[in-house]
Amino acid sequence: MRVGILSDIHGNYDALIAVVNDMQDSGVEELIISGDLIGYYYRVDLVLKLLSDWKWITCMGNHELIYSKWQNATHEDRELIKKKYGSAYEQADTLLSIEQKRLLKNLLHPIKHEIEDCRFLICHGSPQNINQYIYPDNSNIQKIFKNYKNEFDVVILGHTHFQAKWKLDSLNIINPGSVGQPRSGRYNPSSRIDKLRAEWVLFDLKDKHFEFRNTFYDGSNLIAQVEKLDSDFVFLKNVLLRGLD
Repeated sequence: MRVGILSDIHGNYDALIAVVNDMQDSGVEELIISGDLIGYYYRVDLVLKLLSDWKWITCMGNHELIYSKWQNATHEDRELIKKKYGSAYEQADTLLSIEQKRLLKNLLHPIKHEIEDCRFLICHGSPQNINQYIYPDNSNIQKIFKNYKNEFDVVILGHTHFQAKWKLDSLNIINPGSVGQPRSGRYNPSSRIDKLRAEWVLFDLKDKHFEFRNTFYDGSNLIAQVEKLDSDFVFLKNVLLRGLD
């Protein structure tokens, strides 16, 4: 059986649909997502609709927490959130159904999951802290994950938007990178917007093999949305224009 491991989709439907097509071609049967379905970009409603066609599971990410705060925030606090992250939450209020909003609100962190006797712990930042950044060069892996070695076979995390893998005895620790907004690679203003990049991991349970994947997609529609809704927030466009080193 093959599993698609994803994280940090961030409302980027165009990236996700390209990844889904790639996963179908690769024989993926089930998806594991380590949070942040929402935030930065605008079509989390379509993201959730697309995922509903799959067998999938996700934990809460920090942007689901932010959206929960947004829903009960004052106008002044909403303006502060919008200044930091853009218009994604405002768009979500308009586009999400009641059921979709409830789904995002009720996510848990971390969560345990099992597929064919393979034991997963799914988190966003770390099992202990949804907001913890664990970058590929982190030197505290032993300290952070030592208590999980005997209980789990795989820990999946996200949050950094960088692909990474560690091995702690028999425990595999995987960050699949970001579907919606990879931050690896170098910024290149001349990058082709019709060939943006989405990151994920293909996991074959039979041989316990993890393969880092990059799927390319046409980002013209997404860039047009950014320029329309968040023209002053240049990060939202520029971060997408990162090619492979």
